[in-house]
Order: sequence, then structure tokens, then C-alpha cells
Amino acid sequence: MVNDIENTGSKFREKLENTKRVANQNADMHSAETDRYEFWSLFLNCFVLLFSAFLLSLALASEDFIQRTVSLTPDMYKWVLAVLAFLNFSITLILLAWRPGFKAAQHKQALAHFSRSRHRIDVALSDNGHFKKEEVETIINEYMDTEHLPKISDNRFNKLKQRHLIKVSISKELSNNPHRCIFLIKRYLKKIGKGL
Repeated sequence: MVNDIENTGSKFREKLENTKRVANQNADMHSAETDRYEFWSLFLNCFVLLFSAFLLSLALASEDFIQRTVSLTPDMYKWVLAVLAFLNFSITLILLAWRPGFKAAQHKQALAHFSRSRHRIDVALSDNGHFKKEEVETIINEYMDTEHLPKISDNRFNKLKQRHLIKVSISKELSNNPHRCIFLIKRYLKKIGKGL
């Protein structure tokens, strides 16, 4: 009877540890996606704003001034303005359709979900192996409740998984050698074929 309880406890521990490992990976992947979408949102928004200001300054400049300084005819100047305005408007439309800021917020929500799951698992694992079946099932079910979260596309998944595994390998090596240069750790791991 005691053996059965211990086996059940070790099965619960193994299940929780595996779920924690996957939750950690998912949190890292969604963190990377959050960073990527936030970068594109900031970059494109700043580009549109700065480019709009530049276009406005060009539009306010007189045709005589433009003709004297850059040797453009008035018709050519209008064409240049029209093409630049079209490009600026196109980028604005891409921003509205793609919505990188919204996607960043969704991935941030997924990051929070997997971080909460990881924390709950840590708390359960720190309880010295006293696992209740209902508690483990609740934690697993909450972890699996991902319908409201954004999905990571197949072509991004393997790249992000590779990034995560490399990060874990570097972190483990850094824990063993805290004063070692990260560049040298990467070269070492690449040389032995572990993680890179």
C-alpha cells in the first residue's frame, strides 16, 4: 500500500515536472514572439510618424526652393511626393491589417498564462511530494486551457524551440562557469554539438 502511494506520488511529480518543462518552453516562445511583435509595432509606427513629418515638410517647401536645391522640375517634384505619400499610406494600411501591437499583447497574455502555470507547478512540487490527484489535475487542466491564447505557427515553432533549447544549454553551462564569456560558451557547445 505504501509502495502504491509512493509510485503515485512519483508519477504525479514526473507529470508535473514534464508539464513545467513544456510550460517554461512555451513561456519563452511567447516571450520571443511578444518582443518580435513589439519591435515591429514600434519600428513601423515610428517610421510612419517620422516619414509623415518628412512628407509634410516637403509639401510645405515651395516648388522654386525644391527646383533650386535639388534640381527637380515641378512635375517631377509632385511625382516624388505622390510616390512617397503612397508608400507611407501603404505602410499605415499594413500596420492596420497586420496589427503587431495587438499580436504582442496577445502573446504577452500567453506568457502570463504559462508563467502562472509554471509558478503553480513550482508551488506543488515544493510540497515535499504530497500530491493530491485533484490538485495535480486542476493544475494540468489550467495549463491546458489555451483556447483563448494565440497559436505559434508551425514555421516559427521549431525556430523558437531551437532558440529556447540553446538558451537552456547556455544557461546550464553558465551556471557551471559563471565567469566564462558567453561567446566562448556558444563556441564550446557548438564544438561538442550540444544545443547549438
